[in-house]
This record gives sequence, structure tokens and C-alpha cells, in this order.
Amino acid sequence: MKNQAASEAMFDALGDPMRRRIVERLRRGSMPVGELAAGLPVGRPAVSKHLKVLEGAGLVEHRGVGTRNLYALAPQGFVALQQWLDPKGHPDEPPADSPPGRRRGPRRGRV
Repeated sequence: MKNQAASEAMFDALGDPMRRRIVERLRRGSMPVGELAAGLPVGRPAVSKHLKVLEGAGLVEHRGVGTRNLYALAPQGFVALQQWLDPKGHPDEPPADSPPGRRRGPRRGRV
């Protein structure tokens, strides 16, 4: 269940178009909020709020460098997302090509 909540948080965070644009910009490397906001149609306060959501979902991390906070993609968050997308890495789901009698998962009572 913990993995499900984490993956839901990631998908919720990436469901917003502005957050996806922020992630795209961070693919180029670490940036301070001001530099991120300069290329977006929203101000610094809005970018900061979006970064907080992305950080809470484990997709972005920040570190202080002098008086600035630099934001970067969190590689582990995207590894977890990739594992969730990979059917072999998702123990709750049977492989799509497995026969119905061989599927894993909770058993259901017969009627």
C-alpha cells in the first residue's frame, strides 16, 4: 500500500501541466527558483509551490548553495516511477500475457 500511495503522489504531481514543464526544465540541470520562473508564465511564488508538491512526491530535491536553493530532479523518484510502470516490478499485478489460471494476486471465492 505504501508503494501505491507513493506512485499516486507521483502521478498527481505530474498531472499538472505546469509541474511537467518544471520537470522538463530541470532535465537540463539544477536551477534556482528565479531561473525556473523566468522561463514560465507564472511567478516565483507559484513555481515554489509547484516545486514543493514535486519534492513531496519524491521527484525533485533541493540543496542550499550559499544563499540560493538549487532544485534538481531526484533520480530515485524516477526510478521508483519506472519500476511501477514495469509489469515485472509490480508484484500486485500479473503479467499481461499470463493465462487466467496462473495469475497472481488475491484469490476470490467461488460462487
